[in-house]
Amino acid sequence: MVKEDLTTVFIIISIFALVISLIALLPQDYNGLVNLPDLTQYENEDFIDLEHGLCLWLTFDNSPLDKSGYRLDGTLTNTTYQTGRFYKDISCDGNDWVEGTNNQLLDFVVNNFTITLWYKPYSISVGTGYMLYTRGKYNLDGMQFYTSGSSLLFTTSQAAATQISSSSGGLNNGTWNFLTIKRVGSSIRILNNLTDITNIAGNHINPLTSVRTWKIGVYDNKGDMWLNGEIDDVRIYNRLLTNYEIQKLYTLN
Repeated sequence: MVKEDLTTVFIIISIFALVISLIALLPQDYNGLVNLPDLTQYENEDFIDLEHGLCLWLTFDNSPLDKSGYRLDGTLTNTTYQTGRFYKDISCDGNDWVEGTNNQLLDFVVNNFTITLWYKPYSISVGTGYMLYTRGKYNLDGMQFYTSGSSLLFTTSQAAATQISSSSGGLNNGTWNFLTIKRVGSSIRILNNLTDITNIAGNHINPLTSVRTWKIGVYDNKGDMWLNGEIDDVRIYNRLLTNYEIQKLYTLN
């Protein structure tokens, strides 16, 4: 019995000595406390759900169907599919667009939201505007996201009033641009390839509820601001995405 007790004590002492020696190998600060790695930067990264809050998701993989689950599907007019940023995209070269359904999910009257899309311009002309996304009409209701030359603009509208946010240039011709619109309270932030290029953040009043259909590549009247380029992977969220979530979308392949 005594021999077994001594063996147990010896094992406990050996384990304790091993733990002490392992702790000694860890980095120490000036007062001897162990410096553990800072893991706060990875907080929640393993739990990211890029479909959470997704109201409209258009991949244009030979189809204008909405993959968000809400089926706010689109209809193509004159547009063609071709090899895109991912699998397929749509190519617009004037007088072609995509039109979807009218749904209150895309109103965003009071809440923050995020819009992301890939855009490859065929040309950039000073004074020429191309519509990327619209569900509304200037000075009446809703919102619009469009280009003017190499600048990007976003508007929210009410009856006889419109607020505008814009970049000062920043759009790259002939190559893919990952564009992001973020509503943060009353201001709008505009990003291209993860860089905030906002020049005027604006002071946005809540947009008036719109009963219009969503459109890509043309103004609401379907007679102006025809897009000249390719668009891929359009996503609209009913929440503000974190910087890390936007980075994850940017690095998807």
